[in-house]
Amino acid sequence: MNMGVKKNKANLNFFPKFSEKGVKTPKRGFIKPVFKKGKPPKKKISFCEAWGFFNSNFTPNFYAILNEKFFKKRGL
Repeated sequence: MNMGVKKNKANLNFFPKFSEKGVKTPKRGFIKPVFKKGKPPKKKISFCEAWGFFNSNFTPNFYAILNEKFFKKRGL
């Protein structure tokens, strides 16, 4: 999950905890990420698909910060 990015103590909080069960959220338990590579779909996509898309196309820091906002916007 490192992908060549040095994680210092300051941005460790941005990194979601990945496990076999998926991603832990405070209210909804675990969300399983779905990893899809390639172009973003034209239709509306689920949280899991978006997560997989960010994961395959951007650096961890970038998508982790996006996901922070994503979580807060939906009150997860």
